[in-house]
Parts: sequence; structure tokens; C-alpha cells
Amino acid sequence: MNGKGSGWGGTEAYILGGGLSSRYGFDKCLAKTAGISFLDRISEVLSARFGEVILVASGSRKWEGAQIPDLYEVRCSMNGIVTALSAGRSDFVFISACDLPFITVEAVDRVYSEAMEGGLTCLGKSEGRIHYGFGCYSTALLPSMREAMESGHYALHRFMNRHPYCTVDLDPRQLLNVNRPSDLPPG
Repeated sequence: MNGKGSGWGGTEAYILGGGLSSRYGFDKCLAKTAGISFLDRISEVLSARFGEVILVASGSRKWEGAQIPDLYEVRCSMNGIVTALSAGRSDFVFISACDLPFITVEAVDRVYSEAMEGGLTCLGKSEGRIHYGFGCYSTALLPSMREAMESGHYALHRFMNRHPYCTVDLDPRQLLNVNRPSDLPPG
């Protein structure tokens, strides 16, 4: 969904939606909170800052925005990130997993600003946990990430531990990872 955002230096935002949603019971991208699908909610937040928001997912979705398919057949976060980095037209791409429906513009601003200030990948962190599905990734990672994918090394945390990155502490509510309907807060 193209938004009215500033497009910060041409940086695009990508929503990772290629998972199986096996714990959720149906496609998490289409799950709703407060009557709005996770996908539309995340897109709305990202569109406030980025001129282009693109869904990375194999298979069609009932969504009006731009979509690109995963580059590899393997279902893992690294596949979606490699796909986004390959499609990106600037030195950084912003990534959000589709199961983070409570992200905020403030959280996006903080992670993006830190990445630009430090010149390296920056990831969200809450309660000591790094959220690899929410961050601003440097396209400089692309060659080694492609190599990892093609070698069958899909563990994103292991890959990132071999490369420099920074983290930004965020409110845990902003990074609430919703894998099951029971993970949604009441109301």
C-alpha cells in the first residue's frame, strides 16, 4: 500500500508475511485486532514514514498493496529479509513481521533513526529479547545472507550474531508477537 510517508531517503518498508501461521490456525496477515487486519494495521503504521510498503509472501493475499514473492522455497524469516534486501533500492530496508500488529510510528522512528545514525542494521528489542522481525536492515548484509540461505543456514539469530548490528529498547507492547489468537490482549 503506497502511503503518504516521507520515504526517508528512498527506503522502502517490507512486511514479512510468508509464514505458515500453523499456530494461529489461519493466515495471520488476515487476522484482526480492533476490526483491522494485522497486515492493514502494520501497513498503516509503516506508510506514515515510508513512501512504499510491500508485502513479501508467496501465494496471493486479499490485499490491495504491492506484493513480491519470496525468493526461495524455504519458509523462514531470513528468506523474507533476503527477498526484501534484494528488492530494496537504497542502502537500508525497513522490515516488520506480519505478527507484530501493535507496532507504532514511534517505534519505527526510533529503530530507523538509530540505524541511520550508526550506519548499520538496527533491531527492536524488548525485555532482553531481540526481535529480528522488526528492524532496519542494511543491504550490505545481502551477499552473506544469500550465501547462508543457499547453504541451508536459515537461523537468523545465528547469522546476525556474526554481523554488527545495534538494538533499540522498545515497550514490550509495541513488539507483542502474536502467534496464536490467545496471544492477543483482551478487548
